[in-house]
Amino acid sequence: MIFTLTKDLQFSKELNRGFFFSYEKEYDINYKGKEFTACFHTLPKLSAVFIETKTGSMEKLNRDKNNTETGRIVSLNQSGSVECNGKIETIKGHGNATWNWSEEKKPYAVKLKEKSVISGLTDVKDLVLLAMYYEGDKIHSKIGLDLGELFNPDVAVRSTYINLYLNGEYMGLYLAAEPPKKQEMFNSKDSDFLVEKDFYERTEGEPFFEIPEETYFIVARPQSPSDTRVKEISEYIATVDSDIREGNLDSIDLRSFASQFLIEEMTLNFDAFRSSNFYYKMRGDDRLYAGPAWDYDGGFGESI
Repeated sequence: MIFTLTKDLQFSKELNRGFFFSYEKEYDINYKGKEFTACFHTLPKLSAVFIETKTGSMEKLNRDKNNTETGRIVSLNQSGSVECNGKIETIKGHGNATWNWSEEKKPYAVKLKEKSVISGLTDVKDLVLLAMYYEGDKIHSKIGLDLGELFNPDVAVRSTYINLYLNGEYMGLYLAAEPPKKQEMFNSKDSDFLVEKDFYERTEGEPFFEIPEETYFIVARPQSPSDTRVKEISEYIATVDSDIREGNLDSIDLRSFASQFLIEEMTLNFDAFRSSNFYYKMRGDDRLYAGPAWDYDGGFGESI
């Protein structure tokens, strides 16, 4: 699919959608007073995901991150065969800073009616569509998640690139990923809890607690925990924090914490140890584990 670019604004938008260069057909473009020759096409050899909302428009969803719609989803694999043709229970906005980066290309969270195959990812019911709008290279979110799979495969977030179409409009390259707190293991009877370290302003409407030095955690799992349960988790995390500060590492899984540290350092993650850092505990194990790895849109020096 070739897109003719005739206006400066349109040229800028198409670049941020993630089109790659092709030499099949050339176009003359005037951008900020300079002449360019270029052409663009959809990315080859990628699965295609088509989403149709019930209203046939993205206006309601893009107006407010918390607005939801139902719809349908179709996923075609690289050879063009249908791997999913199902119903969407809800689609809504996703992200914090990334939600406001673009009025046109936004990230979304999708909940399917039934488990499906999406771009080779099996047994998917919850999916995050990352827009990567300000990732100039379009690869560092994927690298961060792939490092998580390499270092800590037990809780790795699976991800894959897709060509995304919304209500018939091609939106460019997206990264489809499982949301970390929706993974099966954190919904199982073996899971004790999953918490996310984040900024205070992101705790609104969420079950959360604070430990000394204004450090905040959101309780991601279990869902809708009682006040008593939140207090229990808070006391446990505070004890672990105190142990670490005193040099006692017996209360943590050292391998997963070391993996988290290496990934944050290797990706130069702007949010490292401040936000979007997950920690979990399993029943029958007194140690706290670090992971899953998540959120690298500000990595590799893009956010300073």
